[in-house]
Amino acid sequence: GPSGAPLGLCCRDGAEIDQLFTTPAARGTGLAQLLIEDGMARIKAAGHDTAHLWVLPENTRAIRFSDKLGWSRHGVKDCALKTDAGPFTLPALLMQKSL
Repeated sequence: GPSGAPLGLCCRDGAEIDQLFTTPAARGTGLAQLLIEDGMARIKAAGHDTAHLWVLPENTRAIRFSDKLGWSRHGVKDCALKTDAGPFTLPALLMQKSL
């Protein structure tokens, strides 16, 4: 998007797609796929051979999107989210993809 008004972002932390976001206006445009592919390329360039991400089990839209892109499901596990007050544990679906 234009400067100061991004349409989306993809952040990575190690081998993890840590955040993926698109604005409602960008949904259905293919931007999310481009962002996640860029994130996976950055993960691979950092020396990792598998990428992973966490999805809330009730976020069926994100799960379908990840399935469509070839990510595999590895069950609901405890995900430790980073907060200023320390880790916050949340059950989430672990998704992985070989790079």
